Amino acid sequence: MAARFPFLDFPAPVRKTIYAHLLAPHPDENETVVNYSLKWNWLENPSNTTFGGALQIDLCRCPRQKPRTTNIKTKDHMYTRYKCHGPEVKFKSGREDLWVPSQAYANSGQINFLRPARDEELGRRPSGNILSTSKTVYEEALPILYRGRNFLFATGPCPRGRYQAYAAQRFFAGLSVFARMHITGFSLSVLPHEEDCQIGDVARAYGDLAEWVRHNLSSFQMLGLKLWHPRLASTVQVFGDLLQKNGVKIELDRGQDEGWVEEVEDAECFRATLSTEGREGDHSGEVSSWVEGPDEMISEENQKVDVSRPSVVWRSKGKVSARESFDESVNEDEDWSDTLLSPASSKKGGDADN
Repeated sequence: MAARFPFLDFPAPVRKTIYAHLLAPHPDENETVVNYSLKWNWLENPSNTTFGGALQIDLCRCPRQKPRTTNIKTKDHMYTRYKCHGPEVKFKSGREDLWVPSQAYANSGQINFLRPARDEELGRRPSGNILSTSKTVYEEALPILYRGRNFLFATGPCPRGRYQAYAAQRFFAGLSVFARMHITGFSLSVLPHEEDCQIGDVARAYGDLAEWVRHNLSSFQMLGLKLWHPRLASTVQVFGDLLQKNGVKIELDRGQDEGWVEEVEDAECFRATLSTEGREGDHSGEVSSWVEGPDEMISEENQKVDVSRPSVVWRSKGKVSARESFDESVNEDEDWSDTLLSPASSKKGGDADN
């Protein structure tokens, strides 16, 4: 029998260094992509090729509405979000194939295409096997897995839209309270077809997510919005409520060719920013040669500030990584765990201490 390795005999700083090597976000990774799939159990013909825009009509047989006819064989009605049963969401584990947004379409402003992850991108996925060794290790290491990680949820074509905000909420709600305490950020792709074919339902989905984040993610610090289509700007205004908490910022990426992101920390300024077209000409005032931040020095080459909107900071994107009402009782899976719901490539973690 192999001798037991006394990992917990290492000093805490050494253990922390090991956790960071295995679990912390990779320095070349802007986003941690989590793939998911939607299963439409009640749509009569849930084809991924039938998307017809705002006038999309899907027949649904869920029990939430009365049938449109008295014919027992055709107890169907037009699908309506927030009245009908929504889709089930299943998240891919770290052992499955990973699909990431294709930068070739990043500025199209129309649709989010995915491509298979490259080997180097797959190599950036954290290995969560260490989380299953003991309760002590789990509690020490899990915060390092989640803190500072920018989650992005991605799936393929869907009948009604990709329900991205709904999937994000399902993902975070499926984590333990301890894990949710260490979630600090995530991003959304605000594109046509990404959330729903009805703009009104998109705004409501974003409102539900913003409210849920405020009450459940105590360490939340950053929301990234890839706002590549201006007609959807009104739908994201509800996220301004997140800025009521100190230390929270929204990074607004309009998909512009020059590669600038707006960082906003004030709710009023955020809503004003949405009414503009983005970075127009050279209306930025230079800050001092070096702007001192909490953890790093940022050169004036990569940071400028809009003097007309003093709470907006422009920064370069830098490296580009290729990389409804909410019903908690729906789609519960007893086999889910923090390590399966996380991007970590591990089996279900243990909870027994040494």
